[in-house]
Amino acid sequence: MIQFYGVDDDSFDSEVKVYSLKAKTWRRISDFSYYLRYKRTYGVLVSNALHWVVSRKPQSDVSNLIGVFDLVTEEYREVPQPEYMDKRSFHMNVAALGGCLCVVCNYYTCDRYDQVKADRVDIWVMKEYGVKESWTKLYSIKESDVNGSFSYVMPVVYVKSRDQVLTQQESKKFFVYGLESKKVEHLMIPGTPDFFEVFQCLESLVGLDGRDGELSGKKAEKMRKRRLKQEMKRKQMEMKQPRGLKR
Repeated sequence: MIQFYGVDDDSFDSEVKVYSLKAKTWRRISDFSYYLRYKRTYGVLVSNALHWVVSRKPQSDVSNLIGVFDLVTEEYREVPQPEYMDKRSFHMNVAALGGCLCVVCNYYTCDRYDQVKADRVDIWVMKEYGVKESWTKLYSIKESDVNGSFSYVMPVVYVKSRDQVLTQQESKKFFVYGLESKKVEHLMIPGTPDFFEVFQCLESLVGLDGRDGELSGKKAEKMRKRRLKQEMKRKQMEMKQPRGLKR
């Protein structure tokens, strides 16, 4: 995915290509109509789709969106966001936790020296993918919880029967947050560098360079039609439901 800036700094163009490991060739698909807010971040993989924080235009004042590229149907869409209880502006990012999509909300304040720092970080989890009502605020981190100021935190993985979350702080250190105790336990790993990035490695028996590594175009189209049919059926059921009587 490549994006080009326009002359007026508020327009852009994109070009997207998909590489087939089976055919060993690149194939151009439709353009990505969203603007990537963070250029040096990877797409977050959840439910066979990649997710980014996007906006409609580079200089847009509209709130950030969650843009999606479906790896099966090769379609673009948006994911609905939570109904945030705190209406202040925040720095948003996306992550994956336990196979679910997460939204990380970093609320910022300025100290007496006009230095920007994180006031609080909320971690939201979409328990049922694509369903807005399934968004749940999993936990919040405040400055007092980590014994000092911080710029941002990111959830990494559940530990100990999903009652704790390993969390990365500022690409410098880790801590474990207890969902029941609501306490932070700092984790020291000997030999870690001053700055680092965290990636999850998931083992798989699916071959990358064979037929198991990709779906055929006919199968992808069949899955797309099935999804559209299910969506139409759901809307028809909603229309058939009796409405409340007016007095």
